[in-house]
Amino acid sequence: MLCRAAVVLALWCQMCGTVAKQNKFGIGCYYPPGMDGQLDAAADLVGTGGWVTVLIPCGGVASPSFLPPKCPGYSASKLLEQAYALNLSVIARLEPLYRIDDASTCFPSAGNLRDLADKGSNGTRYTSVAKAYATVLNSLPMPPNDAPLYVQMGNELNLAWSCKQALDGQHGNSTPECLSMDQVALEVGCFLRDVLAEISTVPRNVLVAASPIAPIGPRAMQCVAASSACPGHKDISLTSLDFLAKMLAAVPDVYEHAQWLASHAYPCSQPGCGLHDGTHAPAAPCGGWNTPFARSIEWLTAYRNETALISTVTGRAPLQVLITETGWCMDCCTESQRALWTLQAYEQLWLPDTAVLGVTPFLLAGAQWWPKGVFLLLPVQPAMVCTSGIRGVRGYRDSVGVVSAIELRGPCVVALCTGFPWMFANGTKLPVYTALQALRKKTLGHDV
Repeated sequence: MLCRAAVVLALWCQMCGTVAKQNKFGIGCYYPPGMDGQLDAAADLVGTGGWVTVLIPCGGVASPSFLPPKCPGYSASKLLEQAYALNLSVIARLEPLYRIDDASTCFPSAGNLRDLADKGSNGTRYTSVAKAYATVLNSLPMPPNDAPLYVQMGNELNLAWSCKQALDGQHGNSTPECLSMDQVALEVGCFLRDVLAEISTVPRNVLVAASPIAPIGPRAMQCVAASSACPGHKDISLTSLDFLAKMLAAVPDVYEHAQWLASHAYPCSQPGCGLHDGTHAPAAPCGGWNTPFARSIEWLTAYRNETALISTVTGRAPLQVLITETGWCMDCCTESQRALWTLQAYEQLWLPDTAVLGVTPFLLAGAQWWPKGVFLLLPVQPAMVCTSGIRGVRGYRDSVGVVSAIELRGPCVVALCTGFPWMFANGTKLPVYTALQALRKKTLGHDV
């Protein structure tokens, strides 16, 4: 009888081991007001325990409280509860607490991070705004069964969000202010250090990470993209590792309270994708971006260099990683290629890598699901279409989630890629969706 029980127990444990295999599959699911169904589609793609990156609005109108705005049709709590009910692992990306004039904008990215610094600190202390973020976190529902909520603090802060904006005087600063990237790295590092220190202490089961760094950014921070007032404004060639090194040199303890690393591992053919050297624009719409899998391995695993650099400077063991953005866009390759390269990245790089907890490519649904004027991550210029320039040039309001901009030309952007969606508004799944779903079922089982 004891032998039989031991056999049953062994079989049960073997089954448990199969079911409990780590699910690294995921997707970015930036859920605009009135666009139901995305979380269901995400769950169908990634399976039980799969990952979704979602946006938590923390911006608002000018107010000492910095409390989240009331966005019609959008409830962060409802969104999280829906994700938990679908057995999804959630990465909550806390959006900026920038004070802007447009109260109707739920997810402001244009703003003034520097003005949120503690008074008299010259951009080097952010304890007050850190407490506001802790208030936001304390208001959110937590996952069931004491599972952790993974929290990403902001996004790609090496880009222009931290610079004083000079958008036709909208934000009280009619003259562009040009910052060196050493200064930007100092201020961003101080912001992340103070906010992570505060939110890591909330009495909730949250695991916090600093903002991921964009693969490429400017060498001189421009307050309006490509503003001629800033020397070197077209030199978009400072890589994520360059910026990380500057930030760690300025603020060595910036990652002291980080519990994992958020990374943006995009398919580049050269350091930082080599977008722009200040003189020559990319030779093709995608230039060094969106390159085939075989030529982009170094930058699809950029997190390895990031974690190594952080460990070298801080003496900490390497952080585990969640890749919260990656992927190929619809320009410069066929849909079959996009699916194939994504599978190769998962099978050959991310699934075997024990440092990687999960991967949420950008993006489940793009502009096809986003009516104009409803969901604006970049509410900078009036919506319009530019008719000249390289393929993919669109108005800034049309660029949300579907265009990677490298510079402004008047009211327009020069774009690299025009679309990342994995499915369309009518429910059509693109080949990359069905291919990854099949790989997930093959790897983890049909019911996982």
